[in-house]
Amino acid sequence: MTKNFLLTILFFSLTLLAQAQKNYGETVNVFSKAFPYEKIYIHTDKPYYFPSDTIWFKAYVTTSEEDFRQSPTPSVPLYVELIKPSVIPFASRKIIKLKDGKGEGDFVIPRDLKTGIYKLRAYTAYSLNFGDQAFFEKEVFISDIGQLGMLQVNENDYSIFIYPEGGTALAGIKQRFAIQSLDNNGNGIPVNGQILSAMNEKLIDFSTDESGLGIFEFTPLANERYQIQTFNQRGTRKTINLPDFDTSGYALKIDPISDRDQLKIKVTRINLKQEAATNLFIIQNGFVIEEIGMKFRNDEATLELSTQDFSPGLTVFKLVINGDEPIAERLVYLAGEKEVSVEISPSKSSYFPKEKVDLEIKLLDHLGKPIHGEFSISITDAKQVIPTKSPSSIATFSNLISELSGKANAQHFPIPQDPIKLDNFLMTQFWRGFFPELEFLNGNKNPYVFETGLNIAGQVRDDSRDSARDLRLLLIDKDGYPEIHEGHTDEKGNFVFLGMDFTDSVGVYIQSFELKSRRKKDAKEIKSGKIHLHQLEIPPIPQLVKLPEIVWIDLLEKDPYLQEVKNINEILRKSFLMNEFELEEFVVKGRRAYRQDPRTIAYNDDPDIRLRIPEAVYNYYNIIELLQARATRRNVTINPSNNYFIDGNFSSYQMVATLRVSEIEFVDILDGRRPNQMNLNGRLAFNILTKKGNPNFDWSSVEVSGTRGFNIQGYAPTREFYIPPDKQDINSPIALDYRSTIYWNPTISTDDFGRALVSFPLSEGATTVHVDVQGISDSGQAFHGKMEFTVESKL
Repeated sequence: MTKNFLLTILFFSLTLLAQAQKNYGETVNVFSKAFPYEKIYIHTDKPYYFPSDTIWFKAYVTTSEEDFRQSPTPSVPLYVELIKPSVIPFASRKIIKLKDGKGEGDFVIPRDLKTGIYKLRAYTAYSLNFGDQAFFEKEVFISDIGQLGMLQVNENDYSIFIYPEGGTALAGIKQRFAIQSLDNNGNGIPVNGQILSAMNEKLIDFSTDESGLGIFEFTPLANERYQIQTFNQRGTRKTINLPDFDTSGYALKIDPISDRDQLKIKVTRINLKQEAATNLFIIQNGFVIEEIGMKFRNDEATLELSTQDFSPGLTVFKLVINGDEPIAERLVYLAGEKEVSVEISPSKSSYFPKEKVDLEIKLLDHLGKPIHGEFSISITDAKQVIPTKSPSSIATFSNLISELSGKANAQHFPIPQDPIKLDNFLMTQFWRGFFPELEFLNGNKNPYVFETGLNIAGQVRDDSRDSARDLRLLLIDKDGYPEIHEGHTDEKGNFVFLGMDFTDSVGVYIQSFELKSRRKKDAKEIKSGKIHLHQLEIPPIPQLVKLPEIVWIDLLEKDPYLQEVKNINEILRKSFLMNEFELEEFVVKGRRAYRQDPRTIAYNDDPDIRLRIPEAVYNYYNIIELLQARATRRNVTINPSNNYFIDGNFSSYQMVATLRVSEIEFVDILDGRRPNQMNLNGRLAFNILTKKGNPNFDWSSVEVSGTRGFNIQGYAPTREFYIPPDKQDINSPIALDYRSTIYWNPTISTDDFGRALVSFPLSEGATTVHVDVQGISDSGQAFHGKMEFTVESKL
């Protein structure tokens, strides 16, 4: 069969894994337990944005459990990127700190960022081991106000894909086939088509809908040639020659539509020389929940199962022979009664602009009992931000999309809400299954670990020998506060500092040394080796030879409200630009007028002696030892009675003695005879100027034997969504408020009665307000709710 026609399931990796277990069900369960499957979902405040806008988001990361529930991931750092696959890729990256599998953050969109299609991409260090199939990706449009961007539908160039139910196409029996028609941008397009015999006789007609999905039934004959012809709305014709159908094998048919309470299953076998034990494995959330032996009569086996026995979500039916040979697969979505119900109740049916809104959100189980959970809520102006037709939510992602092998593509596809169309869509999809590049586990142990904090790992390399060394790590945050950690390398020089916790970019200073005894009870640190850091590998951003074509729909012309919003935002933009210009002018003037180092301002940056500390003297034990060697040449005596300062601040002889030579840039020596503001009282003074005290010190430039400095990215600081005050400041230049995101709160929890109250002020807009609630319950069930209400003009 040709690759672009009948897409059969490749079971090669499954068979390899099953050989070790002898039973397919045991293989699946052992693998899923050993390799917990992380589900990463990002809830954003809206589907598309404007220049200078802010992307607010909440991250939910869980791992699959046997009872079809989700547990918080052990991973703590989550890497979230705003990227643009392009000829010249763009990327902005943040590290989000997860707590119990949840975290929050934001991206500020530069005002000069070009409009177009961007992507939010998220992954953990653990999910990196499984390739981009384990990543989260979400398309984000960035457009001007009043413009709606859509991928250009190219009806002149489209492709047809046909999927036999169960993955196998047999001659001699009637089977259902799903058909999908997509343009070269992945958009579904409607087509009409027919199947022709070798004599050009029309056998059946079929069609696909606006999302490119269709279905037909067909009984192919053995040794017959068939052809498919399709026509789109422009009359563009596609012709496909169908290959020969198999004359022996198994066919799996499942009907989840005709009876909502019953699943009707039928397995047919034809022309088999030898009968084999046939079992149907039922998989949910990555685990086998039931194994059923199929009993044939006249080469047919039928089965009826109650849908009430299953949890809601995607269910995988695998047909397996001889205990470990998968031969057919069918995906079914079951929308059971066990899903979480979300009730959103505003205090009024309609409001006026700038009014305060009170919402009650209630979470209930299928029995009407309250549920405790945490959720994020987004309130948007639906006229500025038109809700997408079929948005992906945490519920559809967790229960459906994340279980598909084509997760990235499926997430952008308009998942049908109609059960029949949804079932047609699932006939075109495959289960995520196993990752074929992984070999089966020895001892059922996972070779990959979850990253439970920020890790600083690397290697100390020394060409002369391999030996273990002691390490000292100095971490300096943006406020200049130091944090010291100590450790050691292994025999090959490898080291790692695990589970660290710091925010923003920080300076990291690492020393590698060995203790050498010169006398008994006396040891000296000898620094040696070149220090290299191991950075987390960042997945590559695709470079596109040809950018996707975008159609921009202008909504301004027919909508006075959007015109008003655009005008107000233009006034705001010009006001902000003027403020920035004035601030920039002030900063530039300030820099020109002020050049002195604040650490040396007390003596006008004019010491009597300034000692530079070069790399050649880093072998001294501490700065006191170095000063004793250098200062005697200048008739300067070093003793505890002198005045000592560190970065301009009064210190003691004992404190100065703890400083490492490699930590210091300069030592200023003052003889005490000249007047200054350090109140020396005629005594000798030493001002130790450290690297960490210099805010402009370039840590990456420090690379000497046994010493290295780095700048490392930490967790992104969290920001709070700004809510304008009820009364505008009289000095404010602009008093109008037309926020596209009216309210965003990423962390709301329900009480013991399953309720949460949310209050927020409306904007100036007379519009429709869209409410979007997404979250996860304490028991691990994802939920989603939405509603809209109107804001009426006071005029």
